[in-house]
Amino acid sequence: MDPLAEKYPSWTPYHYVHNNPINMIDPTGMEAEWIPDNDGNLIAEKGDNTRTLAKYLGRTVDDVGKSFKINGKSIGNDYEFKEGQKAKPDNNVTRAIKNSNGVTTTERLNGSNKSISPSTDNYICDECAQMATHGEEITPKNASKYGQFPNPMSFDSTPGFTQVESFEGVAFNKGIASIGGQHTVSYYGTSNNGTVYVLSKDGRSFKPQVYSLQQTINLYNQVEGTKFTMEDVRYYKKDK
Repeated sequence: MDPLAEKYPSWTPYHYVHNNPINMIDPTGMEAEWIPDNDGNLIAEKGDNTRTLAKYLGRTVDDVGKSFKINGKSIGNDYEFKEGQKAKPDNNVTRAIKNSNGVTTTERLNGSNKSISPSTDNYICDECAQMATHGEEITPKNASKYGQFPNPMSFDSTPGFTQVESFEGVAFNKGIASIGGQHTVSYYGTSNNGTVYVLSKDGRSFKPQVYSLQQTINLYNQVEGTKFTMEDVRYYKKDK
């Protein structure tokens, strides 16, 4: 029996690779996984399809099937992605990355002195994370609504959020992590192997980008000279 049968109630628990053995294999009985790139696109692993994409994004299969397009046509409910193929979400995160003129963290570490673009990039990590999770367009204008997160000077230091043990069970783009109380990032999903991905804006002049949480910590440590680890991360779930 499929070890993940309970997660796919619409399929018989004795099916193999969604009845597509010509194009797919399943040596472990586990799911395929999506891997985000720095621009927020999702890269398909072998076996990824409309269903695994919907699971990653926390959306219905019908919704994903209608909203994602390949060559101008909706992919439908049973589309099988090729390994390495990109699914390009159109959300506030991907739009912010596309519109940004800021310097990437890697460019800054390599000595780039690219200046800030006030019209697109004049906001910081706390503001970026809160705009992302509230579903707002990530812009300097909207950033003015938000302050430090968490705010140790406020009685309600994380308004609209509840602290949790991890991002397990948190919906895509609906969580915030605070790294050592100094850097704030928003949740961008978890791949099937347990790797957590986040949206990070590493400084006011930086371009927002998607990294694994561990990579984000490593890059921030290089930029700021800190020594944070995963033990310094605190997680918050957006309240409904």
